[in-house]
Amino acid sequence: MLKFFRQIRKKLIEKENVRKYFLYAIGEILLVVIGILIALQLNNWNEQRKSIDYENTLLIEMRKSLNNDLFMITEYFEPRVNKSKLGIDSLLYFVGRNELPKQETLRNLLGDMLTDFDYRFDSGSYENLKSSGLNIIQNDSLRSMITSTYGVTFPAFEKFTNEYSEKKNDEARIYLRKLIKDETYMDSDGSTKVREVPVISDINNSDLLRVINLRRQVYFNNFRRLDGAKRINRNLEKMISDELRRRKVEF
Repeated sequence: MLKFFRQIRKKLIEKENVRKYFLYAIGEILLVVIGILIALQLNNWNEQRKSIDYENTLLIEMRKSLNNDLFMITEYFEPRVNKSKLGIDSLLYFVGRNELPKQETLRNLLGDMLTDFDYRFDSGSYENLKSSGLNIIQNDSLRSMITSTYGVTFPAFEKFTNEYSEKKNDEARIYLRKLIKDETYMDSDGSTKVREVPVISDINNSDLLRVINLRRQVYFNNFRRLDGAKRINRNLEKMISDELRRRKVEF
């Protein structure tokens, strides 16, 4: 192509047609400039397409992470909260009847009441998004929701759930030391093992009632925090799903 243009310019010079030569040269320059601009535009479109594809990938990853977190709440954390509540309610039932259950039953109910968990949420997808730059999310409302949820709300749920439980459990341990002792026993395989057994002679024992009250406080805090986490989780997951559907992206 360049050889073809050179031949035309050469013929114009040989004919001493300077005016046509300059007009042709200008036209050739314009063609080159237009070609460069088209190439740049195509490159910009390509880069923009790559950015959108990567944004979609990040949103799909975050949606999966939210669903995994919701699964952990409903299938692991909440069952443990409910187990603790069952232990509390059962012990209060015996307290109300002023009836001391059998030692094995009492041991199981104490174990249920003290069932706990360490709340965590998956921040991996958000960290990936931050490393890529939050502005890659084009939808302003969605970007704001993601930032507030992962930057503030979820960390607050994690912090206040775990710190509150730890504080109340530390208080409960003071009284539990008076209610439980270690007992050695011979296992079926002949080995010696240690287990905790309750040493409670009165179901209305003041130390036991304090422990029950502390565990009730933990239960109500856990229930409220998990309920809030589920609500925020579902709201963000819906926003992401709606955005992906609007873009006609499969997920």
